[in-house]
Amino acid sequence: MSEAPRYTDRPFSRPRKNFPRDSNGLVNFDAYLDYLPDDLEEVPIIINTELHGQWVYQHAYFQRLFYTQRGVSRFMKDRVLAQFCETPYNQIGMRAEKELELHQTFEEHVIVPPLESIPKSITDFKHIDVLGAAAIGKRVALVPEAVEHLIPGMGIPNGFVDMSPLEKAEFFDQKLNKTFQILESPIVTPQRVIAGVIKRLARVINDERLQEEARARIKKDEIYFPVRLRSPGFYYNLGVTLLKDHVSGKSEENRVELAA
Repeated sequence: MSEAPRYTDRPFSRPRKNFPRDSNGLVNFDAYLDYLPDDLEEVPIIINTELHGQWVYQHAYFQRLFYTQRGVSRFMKDRVLAQFCETPYNQIGMRAEKELELHQTFEEHVIVPPLESIPKSITDFKHIDVLGAAAIGKRVALVPEAVEHLIPGMGIPNGFVDMSPLEKAEFFDQKLNKTFQILESPIVTPQRVIAGVIKRLARVINDERLQEEARARIKKDEIYFPVRLRSPGFYYNLGVTLLKDHVSGKSEENRVELAA
């Protein structure tokens, strides 16, 4: 009996270009530059297909059902592969017609990067998550009413830990500065992705430190990728976890995980 063909060996509808790869085997996002708007500020922070039908998020590692392992028991799934696929930082906003043009040009299935690169990428993503949590946490600590703007319907928080607003703000400010330093030398994530996260977070959160960092990074390289952000609720809840762990003395590394 001949061996069954692998999924990635299936015949494609027609030959297409392969996405360029960095030396670590991850997709080189510079391939998307020809498909992005001239003004990157045009890309909405939140893309609702009903309200923003002309905009979509292009997933760098599409064939999502393969990465999320649809049909595989949750006890057998490769969680690292699923986490890598599900992260928003691998998704870039662009106009719908440009995404269609891209899919007509490039390969239909993006092969999995080298397995040693995926955990490194996820580590970078965890730091990016902490960055968002610290930025929103600081904002809400100083202006509790801001949570209603960031997360409509949630209501003003009731002081979930025994710390003053200024103590909370100081904690998050230190976390913010520490994470900025870490992301000066990410393991595998391009600076254009990190600059995109900071730039777009600065549009969501009125934080002077965040805006200053975005300006400094874009001054070095005016190109950034309008990547998808996690929801403000995700960042807020992660910030709550960081505060609670700080008070209880638990290790951040053992508690901060990517969402499923």
